[in-house]
Amino acid sequence: MIVNVKESHLRVNGMLGHIDFNRKLVHCRRCGKGYAPFGRGLDIDKEHKITKNLMETVCDFAQRVSFFEETSDMLDGYLHIKISHPMIQEISEKIGKELYEKAKKEAEDMYQNQHKAINETPDNQKSGRIYIEVDGSMVLIRKKGWKEIKLGMIFRDDRILNKNKERHIITEKDYVACLGSAEEFKKLL
Repeated sequence: MIVNVKESHLRVNGMLGHIDFNRKLVHCRRCGKGYAPFGRGLDIDKEHKITKNLMETVCDFAQRVSFFEETSDMLDGYLHIKISHPMIQEISEKIGKELYEKAKKEAEDMYQNQHKAINETPDNQKSGRIYIEVDGSMVLIRKKGWKEIKLGMIFRDDRILNKNKERHIITEKDYVACLGSAEEFKKLL
């Protein structure tokens, strides 16, 4: 293996602000691949040049407020970290898509292997009723037209307080949302 080694500068945005590194880049002339040994251990998002910890913080802030601009202001105000609102949107949407695809894959696996899920369910959770409430609404999506978004709420009857009264409280419930087909929604439920 014929290797070239050269110095490279890297600026990363992290929880402590901008961090500057001088690092070695190792490059194989034969296969054309290269890497930075120091960079591998830092767990840095290559696309946005920010640490994983900061990505999680950005996503946490972004899901708690209504606008990406507001998220940018909060990060600057509380943590003194300056990130543009378009970058916050990119990061949030990237992580959101990854989480959605992971949940979809897990739901598909569980749907295909229902017998395993039933066998792995503890006996104390096999009795009683499960309620599933669903609704849908049409939304206009840019360049795609009208789509139906479906929402489901799932809860068990032993999680309802004041069952015999007009107003009752559901203490533990799960929500599922889907902007896909009814079959895809069914698998997520």
